[in-house]
Amino acid sequence: MITLTKSLEKDSTKFVCSSYTTIKNPKITFYLNGKQHKEKKGISILEACRSFDLYLPCLCSLTNGNQKKKKCDLCLVETNEQVSLVNACTTKIKEGMKIETNTKRATSKILQNWKRLVLLHPSLSSVEMFQGRKDMVSKTQQEKEQNFQQTIVQNKREKKSDEYYQQNSQSILDNYRTLIKNSPLTKLILEHKNQIHPIVKGKEFVSFDLLNLKRMAIDKMVDYVNNKIGQNYGICGFLEKRKIYPKNFIDIEGYRRNVHVGVDVFAPQGTPVYAPIDSTVYTSKYNGNLWNTFDGDYGPTIVLKHNIGSHTFYTLYGHLSLNSLNMKVGTTIKAGTKIGEIGEKNINGGWPTHTHIQVMSNNLIQDFEFQSKQKGDYPGVLSLKTLDMCLNNNSVYFYDPNLLIFHHKK
Repeated sequence: MITLTKSLEKDSTKFVCSSYTTIKNPKITFYLNGKQHKEKKGISILEACRSFDLYLPCLCSLTNGNQKKKKCDLCLVETNEQVSLVNACTTKIKEGMKIETNTKRATSKILQNWKRLVLLHPSLSSVEMFQGRKDMVSKTQQEKEQNFQQTIVQNKREKKSDEYYQQNSQSILDNYRTLIKNSPLTKLILEHKNQIHPIVKGKEFVSFDLLNLKRMAIDKMVDYVNNKIGQNYGICGFLEKRKIYPKNFIDIEGYRRNVHVGVDVFAPQGTPVYAPIDSTVYTSKYNGNLWNTFDGDYGPTIVLKHNIGSHTFYTLYGHLSLNSLNMKVGTTIKAGTKIGEIGEKNINGGWPTHTHIQVMSNNLIQDFEFQSKQKGDYPGVLSLKTLDMCLNNNSVYFYDPNLLIFHHKK
């Protein structure tokens, strides 16, 4: 039986799953405001969602359904679409109703997804899908494509088009590397290198690149990486202009985002990740679509805040395990403290197992949070236009993570 309960502690709302005892044909029972609605034969999904003030997925999306069916038996909503609260069914869910699935594996998938919802919700209070607002429902692919075409037309009117930046990419990247090298923070980190703890340790790093790799199936990507690194850890990525990102992967001005501003450290699932220097946990959250975990996003992500001298900067660690989100925001930790571990491909955004590490300036954090009105999800891929803007302003948004990975105490 799966029981989803809501309990109030101070100002936070927590969801607790009490038991997972029935693998075959599980029961779904909603508890609203701590009381089971026994006086009703059943409540609707819509009513339950409103009581919890969040988007719960329709049950059909949990079954990973029968592709031959155009409609769900319970809610009559298209099964190949993400189901929001607004479009959820009003069919009564009777207590003890069986969820029919073809195999025991499919039933297990339901349990896994419900457990994931319960575990992650405390970290997802700011994520759009769980806010219960109509205006935050994701745009359709058709709308995205239309906006993409409009931005292309607009860019052609600009003095410097996206084509200009792509043609001059090498000089922009070289100049940005020089800007980083000569920055005060870079020099300060090197002066304190004896205080830096390895972020990932245990094996040698094999350097390679993903410059010419195009988006492919996850299994093929895993094979590609394993062929490069063998039994070692792999590292690649900073300021790589990659082909793996689609052409409609653009910034708010319509310029193509294809420059990777972090470092990818490839290692097996469960590999520990450590804080490089004394830190404060700034954010701990899941970034991405919980019901499409192969969306290319960060998945479980932790951001640490650091102070060296008068300089404040931040480090981001993406593609971690779900358990890594147990780190509480505001916690002060010492260098060498384990902050998490590398997550599995099923929850890390659909990538080979690795962690994405990036070093961000205080200016970047303030500017991005002011524009996006949220925190904990910062871009790991930029447009060349943004880097060119940094050069023009003599301002560094992203530093080289290799400073923390390779310059540490022995």
